[in-house]
This record gives sequence, structure tokens and C-alpha cells, in this order.
Amino acid sequence: MGSVTSMQYAIRENGSRWERETAERVLRIREKYGYNSQEYEDIKDSFYCYGCYLKWKEVHGNDPNKGEIPLLTHVDNTKVGGTYFRLRHLNEKNEENKHNVGCCFNNPTGYLKNISNGFDCIDVDPKGVPHLTILKKTQSKRTKNNRFSTDKRDSTERKQYQSFGALQGIYNRYNNAWTELIVKTEDDNNVKIKDILFSSSEAKKIVQNHQETILIVTGVIKKVENRNNGGYINIIFKEKENTPLPSFRLSVSPDHIYHEGDLKCLENRNIGCYGRTRNNKTFAQMELFSLPNQIVFFDLEENGPCPFTLPVIDLKRVEPIITDTLSAHKAVKTTANGEDFSYYLKNQENIPLLEKQIEQTIMKREELLQEKEHRIKVRDRNVNEKERLIVQLNNKKDELVTVKM
Repeated sequence: MGSVTSMQYAIRENGSRWERETAERVLRIREKYGYNSQEYEDIKDSFYCYGCYLKWKEVHGNDPNKGEIPLLTHVDNTKVGGTYFRLRHLNEKNEENKHNVGCCFNNPTGYLKNISNGFDCIDVDPKGVPHLTILKKTQSKRTKNNRFSTDKRDSTERKQYQSFGALQGIYNRYNNAWTELIVKTEDDNNVKIKDILFSSSEAKKIVQNHQETILIVTGVIKKVENRNNGGYINIIFKEKENTPLPSFRLSVSPDHIYHEGDLKCLENRNIGCYGRTRNNKTFAQMELFSLPNQIVFFDLEENGPCPFTLPVIDLKRVEPIITDTLSAHKAVKTTANGEDFSYYLKNQENIPLLEKQIEQTIMKREELLQEKEHRIKVRDRNVNEKERLIVQLNNKKDELVTVKM
């Protein structure tokens, strides 16, 4: 797995603290005040590698000094691809300005392995190439970390699982630079993400020539249609140009738990959807069966909340699916209705409260752990101060003895 050379993020020391900076924000400063303005001159030497910063914090538990992480340069390359940060070349061989070992931009393997520990839809092979298993739909036989564990290390994975899937996590870390990463699709093809990333208009043209192709189709969602007579929910992309062909759409099967209300969160959002394209005679489409695993939001605000929630089960709609499945397995069919699930119906409204209580309990434990760590640090400082005072006292005694002699 090669390094990521175009970084969308940098870390900048602002007074006594470090802050994450984006290439887009720096570009806006340069466009507003001038590319060689004093406003830009004041900050241009303050950008450092965000990946090296995160690794330093992970290993040492504190903020690095400036000389301990590499310096970056802001690049405006919007005419041919965009704006980004790259390593600053200090000399011809750039010997004094290299990524630290373990930096996710220098070698993404470590970060991708961490991602794979939290999700069943991605595995990383010994060469560091992530294998996507999103389209297999079957539960992985591997045991992943328990997302409800109170262990501190699992806490991040738990929140990650509740919020987004692996693809969103990768995009959040690398932003537009994720296109440089190599993945292995379910077709056993090693491809760069940029090679399967196409707009909805481009995807329509590809589908005309290829019956089934694994792509990430991108664009803004125009509308989530109501379930049609065939039981399908169609999610329509906006088209940037007039075309006689129907818009590309995501299609939700009648057998799927999702209903229209679960999917309205996609309307007017700039997304990508990973899946296998299909040509359904008059229009191009892709099946949507998992919001967290297939969908990537490109318009999230920094540290913004997850736009979608867990789907609500409509028992009356799934009843015939359940009975048909039982019949297919030669089970005895009996009269059933939604009221038979009285326990679920009575307790359904309590589920958000229980989830909130679990979240509060975990947060409380994390706070107690942080408080304990703080007390330990204070105790260590007191011990060090006591030792210093003892040494200082002994030195004074030695001075007095010398004076008397």
C-alpha cells in the first residue's frame, strides 16, 4: 500500500494548542487576501502532518513539539484536481522532513487494519490491501470487537459502528485523497478508489455497455419516492444536464426492512453509494440494502452527527415475508398479525431511552477512568516535586557544611 501524498488536513499550532486545519480553508484565505499576502505569510510555516500528530499522541500520550512531526506546504492545484497539503521539501533528498513511522498518510495499512477490526465488511490482507465484502451481505464468521463493551479501546469502535460504516470512516480520515487508496472489490479486482468513482451521469453511460459493474456512484439525491406497486423504493439522483435517459437510481427491495421514512435523510445530500450497477431496460440502477456500509456522505460538517438512524420495523409489512419464508422451509403456517408481537410493540418506544441510558453509563465510566488517570498524574507530579525538594534540601545542607568548614 503506497503513501498518500495529497493531504486534505494539516495540524497547526495556534498559541498553546494544536488545531486541525483544512486545505480548503487555507485556500479561501489565500483567495481573499492574496496568494502571497501577509495574512498567508503569517501562517504558511505552521502546517504539520496531521497523521504524524495523531500517531505521536497515540504513542506518547501528549502533544509533540514542532520538530517532532514533519512540516507541510499548502498547494493550490484547483485547476487540475484541487487543493491539498504535501510534505515540504527542505533539501534535495528531503532527509530532514519525512513522515513518522506509523503515520496513516505515509502507510495507510495500520489505519485500515484498525478500521477492519470494527467492521465485518472489510478485511486487510498481509500486503495491506483492504478487501471489501459489502456486497456479500452474509455475516462474517470472524469475531469482531464487541461494540457494547465498556473497554476504553472498544468505545471508539462502538461509536463508529453506531454512526457510519468503514467507507465513511476512510473518507473522513483521507477526504478527497481517499481516491489514491487501493481496494480489492468482491470481483477480486485490485483498483484505486478513483477508478470506480463515477458521477450518476457517468454511471448511466457505463451501465449501457456493461451489465454489472462495481462502482461508487456519486451525486446529489433529488428524491426518495414512495414504495411503488411492485414494492420497491426508488432513490433518484439529480442530473446536472438534460438527458433523454432516466436518472440513475438506487433501488430498495420489497423484502428489505427500510421504508421511505428511513431514507428521507438522503434527500439533497451529496453522497456516494458502493454497489453493483444493473441495467433495468429503461434505467440504470444499484441496489441499496445497507445505509452504513454502502453510503458515503461527502457533505458532512466536521464532527457532524450521523444523518440516518436505525430503521423502524413495520410489523404489518414484514408479516407476509415472515410467513412466506416459513412456508418455503415447510413450516406450518398459522394465523399471525402484528398484535402477536405485543412485547415488542409495548416496549418499542422505550428502546431510545434504553440506548441513551447505556450511552450515559459508558460515558460515566469513561469520565471516572479519566478522573483516575488525572489523579495518578497529579500523584506522580507530587512525588517528583517531593524528590526535587529533597534533593534541594540535601544540597542546602551540603552548602552549610562547606561554609562551616
